[in-house]
Amino acid sequence: MLVVGISLAFNLIGVLFDTFIVITSVFVSMMLRSIYLASVSYTHLRAHETSLHLVCRLLLEKINTAV
Repeated sequence: MLVVGISLAFNLIGVLFDTFIVITSVFVSMMLRSIYLASVSYTHLRAHETSLHLVCRLLLEKINTAV
């Protein structure tokens, strides 16, 4: 009888652990999606612009206005 009780306890722990893993992976997946798919404003992008980005942006703007 004790073996059956221990076996059921281990099965319950296994089910709880599997549920925890699934919930955790769903949560991490949602967090990653919100980080990578969040839209940012043009002003926000300009705030983080480096000198190399600035040169590239100005060259692209020059090309686009010339066409």
